Amino acid sequence: MKLVREHIEFERGIEPRDALKIGIESSDWGYGPHYLKHNIENNRLEIVSIEKYKTALILITKSKNYLPLEDTPYFAMSNIRCEIPDPRRNIGSNWRATKEEALEEAKDRLDNRYFLKESIEFERGIEPREAMKIGKKAQIEKWFDDLGNINYKIEVDLSIIVEETLNLYDKKNVTSLPENLQVNGNMDLEGTNITRLPENLTVRGWLDLRDTMISSLPENLSIGDSLVIINTKITSLPDSLMVGKEIFIGDLKLKYIPDHLKEKIYN
Repeated sequence: MKLVREHIEFERGIEPRDALKIGIESSDWGYGPHYLKHNIENNRLEIVSIEKYKTALILITKSKNYLPLEDTPYFAMSNIRCEIPDPRRNIGSNWRATKEEALEEAKDRLDNRYFLKESIEFERGIEPREAMKIGKKAQIEKWFDDLGNINYKIEVDLSIIVEETLNLYDKKNVTSLPENLQVNGNMDLEGTNITRLPENLTVRGWLDLRDTMISSLPENLSIGDSLVIINTKITSLPDSLMVGKEIFIGDLKLKYIPDHLKEKIYN
């Protein structure tokens, strides 16, 4: 894949919007160049900056009239295709409250899903996609090894099932969670330094996020029991959020609550 930097010479004084116009037709930005061109020209997305990270480029955009994203308007997308888990998309962030959050999430995903393969010695006869799975599995195993004795298993598609409660209470060294995680018990993240939850997270019991720096919840988050978001930076709940019992918000002033969750809100 050709990087956009092969098509754009970033000279001093060139506006990000103009730089993108030079290379957008020949680039491989997330969701394709037509997605970007259409929404930028129709004043739905604004280009904030284009950042270089290792051998990739990351485009940071801000929603103007694209979606009602007042609290999380920033989105970062790279020009690197995502081999795992979905090769149809480019690696990028979710919608975030600040451009810094979006950029850091995109970098983290690039490291985990793309640059990881640069640290793997590809043996003859092993396809790069399979080698990446081997490296990703080793990374998941290290994450759990650092936590101690936890009963978990890794599926063929690299989804993870924890067979019991995952108690990370006040573990300051925990700053992230692996993606595609299912916890069959409760999950306690109170007092950790986690700033975001992974995609495709399922918790069969309750989920406690109090006293964390989490500012938004991922799409398709499923919680079988209660959700605690007291003393977080969360300002709205996604429409796809599923919670079996109560949602404890404390003094939070939520700007948006889906209709199917309003009766579950408790202070």
